[in-house]
Amino acid sequence: MGGGPGLGGYAGFLTPRRQGGDRSASSSPLFTPRPLKILLDRLAMLNIIDIMSITHSILESTSHRERAAWLQLVALGVSYGPYFTLMALDPPTAPLPDLRTMGAFAVTVIVQVVVLAVGHAWLALVRPEEARARADERDRAVELRSMKIAYLVLITGMILVGVVMPFSSSGWKLINSAIGAIVLAEIAHYGLVVWSYRRGWSA
Repeated sequence: MGGGPGLGGYAGFLTPRRQGGDRSASSSPLFTPRPLKILLDRLAMLNIIDIMSITHSILESTSHRERAAWLQLVALGVSYGPYFTLMALDPPTAPLPDLRTMGAFAVTVIVQVVVLAVGHAWLALVRPEEARARADERDRAVELRSMKIAYLVLITGMILVGVVMPFSSSGWKLINSAIGAIVLAEIAHYGLVVWSYRRGWSA
């Protein structure tokens, strides 16, 4: 049968080879570069195909502003997700300014900016006419509603950080709480934008 290797084609990979009569993990073909490279190549190809399929589906089923909102959510996740995970697992204990924590936050901001810059450039490249289109009445209504709720989230967070927490917290715990409130407000904003377009909100 043609069209690619069957199970028989991989028999050599799965059958242990003898070296001096001994079998060991180092002599097993499962640990040799060739089958590992084949496996990685196939996984990479599957990932590329999946990514292309998902990307095409998103482009065909969403508007430019919804895609931009998704991009903002992704940028927040890949930048502030690791940052707050690090802060939770290894809270800063050094006195301010604590250059280590400042460096981690700087890297977080840089990652966010790079993801947004590359993402917006790509969106403008694949759908230039949509990127240049002006917001219509529906777009403005979605943005206004999302901003209102995000503002409430931000104000609530700032009241907690600025009025309640100073009695029991200080330093980077206070700073990170303020950053967290801002990030939550951004997630609320762009999450509601996506939800609004998905649900078909109108003016």
